Amino acid sequence: MHGSHFIQPIKWLAGVFLLAFGLFPQVMAHPSLEPTVITENTEKLNLAMIAEYLEDTRGVLRVDELEKPEYSSQFKPVERGALNSGTSQSVIWLRFDLKYISYVGEESGEWLIEVAYPALDLVTLYLMDFDGVFHVYNSGDKYPFDIRAVAHPSFIFPIEMYNGDTTHFYLRVETTGSMQIPVKLWSPLAYLEQSNRADTLYGAIYGILLVMLFYNLMLFIRIREHSYFYYVIYIAGFLLYLLSINGTGMAHFWPDYPMINSGAPFFMSITGVSGVLFAQSFLKLSEKSAVINRFYTAMLMAGLLIVPFTLITHNGLASRLVMIQVLPTLPVMMLTGLYFWLFKGDRPARLFFLAFATFLLGIGIYSLMLLGLLPSNALTRNIIPIGLSIEVTLLSLALAGRIRGVRENRVMEEQKAKQEVDKTNQRLLEAGRLKDEFLSAVSRELKIPLNEIKQTLEQIESDGQKDLIKAAKGSVRNMSGIINNLLSLSEIQSGSVSVKNSPFNIRRQLKILEDQFRPACVKKGLSINTSVHDMPETLYGDSQKLFKALSLVLENAIKYTEKGGVSLAASTRPHEQSGKIRLQVCIDDTGIGIDPSSGRDIFQAFQKLDNDADKKSAGPGLGLTICRQLMHMMGGTVSFSSQSERGTRFELSVTCLVESH
Repeated sequence: MHGSHFIQPIKWLAGVFLLAFGLFPQVMAHPSLEPTVITENTEKLNLAMIAEYLEDTRGVLRVDELEKPEYSSQFKPVERGALNSGTSQSVIWLRFDLKYISYVGEESGEWLIEVAYPALDLVTLYLMDFDGVFHVYNSGDKYPFDIRAVAHPSFIFPIEMYNGDTTHFYLRVETTGSMQIPVKLWSPLAYLEQSNRADTLYGAIYGILLVMLFYNLMLFIRIREHSYFYYVIYIAGFLLYLLSINGTGMAHFWPDYPMINSGAPFFMSITGVSGVLFAQSFLKLSEKSAVINRFYTAMLMAGLLIVPFTLITHNGLASRLVMIQVLPTLPVMMLTGLYFWLFKGDRPARLFFLAFATFLLGIGIYSLMLLGLLPSNALTRNIIPIGLSIEVTLLSLALAGRIRGVRENRVMEEQKAKQEVDKTNQRLLEAGRLKDEFLSAVSRELKIPLNEIKQTLEQIESDGQKDLIKAAKGSVRNMSGIINNLLSLSEIQSGSVSVKNSPFNIRRQLKILEDQFRPACVKKGLSINTSVHDMPETLYGDSQKLFKALSLVLENAIKYTEKGGVSLAASTRPHEQSGKIRLQVCIDDTGIGIDPSSGRDIFQAFQKLDNDADKKSAGPGLGLTICRQLMHMMGGTVSFSSQSERGTRFELSVTCLVESH
């Protein structure tokens, strides 16, 4: 196997190089069709150098007809020692004669005839013995793999020749793809050595492609970056294409399905489409250059139109369409990478440029070898697959560099955003601290004159001024309650309030609340009652905070109730942990209720409902805010249900211990 067998489109691009340099192959004088002598020392012979060929445009000639003078005279020498007819639809016949002479007296010798382009459809070798009888050997990638005389990706025909005899050979080749017929004679040992070297090289190349494919696939699965997905498709398409035209796929992966080899143009077309998508995504053309991006989009649309045609047309036309699609993209991608590197300062684009430049350099070296300007050796013959493996590696490095740069930018942006958030939090904390200090200071400063006013009023109270003094004392009490609420809210938000466990009797505490608020209820003509159901005598919890929260809710209930009354009912529910119960206190009123649209705001500080009662009532709207925060501090909850004009139920629930720990 050689580099020429690896990539069918290279012949087309080599032609572009030849035209660019003004170089054209010249017809070499072919030796007369005398039999070529081989001996037991003959290890390798390029049979194209001694062969003549005939192009059967209709594909109807039989091998016995070729012996007739009218056809025999039409054979021509092979140009430049290699037959390459492009994507010809004709049948090509080659003929050559070999004479075996043994210098040591061997009766016979064995050799291998290799047709080293595995993408040929039908290959038939005819061997005429001294009796004029033809022996036929069939091969080709249209046949199942197991019919081959030698299980090898290339077409290998073992032959035996006898000492002193001249053997006549005809080789018939028919294909719908590229007509390349590199035919050679090998001794078995020489071919084994050459094949081992080639297998080692191609094994390394396939290994690089597979490693790059799975590595980038894992990265795509992990980070979901589109560039990785397009690049995986690019490598996979190239790999399938190489396996199909190199014969490796037929030999090892789909030996019973030769029709898969006909998909080589489809694989290459998919490679071209994914390569354009990769370039657009990797270079971010939509963001950085609208003009170049439109050009790439046009190439992409053309590729997408060609892809389905590669499946429904014959191989020759499909190959031509793929050449039109793929060949222009290679220099375009190289120049795009160079432009972004030099003029846009895009560092990962440097590796992108070097990748495609390396691939095109390999094509150029291969073209010069075909012209005879460079020696034909293992490096020049295999420069195309070597260049491909270097290209794939460089693109992987470029992609890694791009993603690394994106991650670094993302980290920097996240750090910057975090710094801004930290600054904002600091400002908020400072504002909260200043607010708490302000509330605390104002509340304390207001409380001093209020106490003085209260004491003065008590001193000057007389029978004639009793009602006025009572009204003034009521106002003082309201202001004192507001200030106490402000102080409570400030202490809670500053974190200076702690939760304590102490024993309490729920019946006694509810009775105290009832006595405390009864005068206010009597004044408004309301009833008030309490009830306790199945309650332990002693509970443990922060009774001070619990009954502060209850008093705030009860105060609100009385404020917004004009007729009927209020009630408090305490009950318990089981707790999943032993030694604990869930205490639940419900406060019901028959007041104006709460509009559902305003329900979300009642626990917000300084929020008052949009109704007449709230507009007339004093206070900044802190009671329910303090209640909720007190319940949350104790690990409890507060909720409500209400119907407009039919009353409201508040439910306070908290976990209490039934015995001291």
